Amino acid sequence: MKLEIEVPSDTGELFNYLATGGYLCSNHPEESHIKLYRTCETYKEGLTELWRVCGFGLIDEDGLYYFENLHEGDSESTEVEKKLENYLPFIRFHIILIKVFEHVDVGFIFNLAQLEQHILENISLKSRYKQRDKESIRKEIEKEIRLFQNAGYLYCIDSSQQKYLVLNAFVRLLDFLSLISIEGVEGIKDEMQREIEIVEEEKKDDNA
Repeated sequence: MKLEIEVPSDTGELFNYLATGGYLCSNHPEESHIKLYRTCETYKEGLTELWRVCGFGLIDEDGLYYFENLHEGDSESTEVEKKLENYLPFIRFHIILIKVFEHVDVGFIFNLAQLEQHILENISLKSRYKQRDKESIRKEIEKEIRLFQNAGYLYCIDSSQQKYLVLNAFVRLLDFLSLISIEGVEGIKDEMQREIEIVEEEKKDDNA
């Protein structure tokens, strides 16, 4: 059977970006990124079919394009456990963000100095870091921010002020929080639950 589909000239560039786990976000500030996003929108039907044949699912969700691999591999519980292991550092840092800023969502902007100051002034937040001197904590915060940037959740909109924008891809992390209660991954689930309980206790202390 002959497969006739229309795809753009930069299909290879799109594939390479998405295949590494990248997210194409409609609210990304970079023009080159938006160009890829718009290309995905224009040629969505052809690209979806092409990559489906290759074993990759192109997902279009709330101003976001990403790959969902269609290959069947490990069991569902093993897959969830792997995801929980991968997401744990993100969830830990997300907990710190919401403790500092209360509400963090798509479009939210913050800078490193704000975050650092709040952490240094809050004993419970500061205690989450092994090395608690100012320089060590700053390095850890920068490392966590880079983790979020590399995952496509944040974009640095002002490098001189170290100001960051929360991108559309962040909703994927928020969605994944609902999987904490999944059975069969008790070790990691318990670790996440402890993080949540710490936040709840801190809220009680703040309101006391």
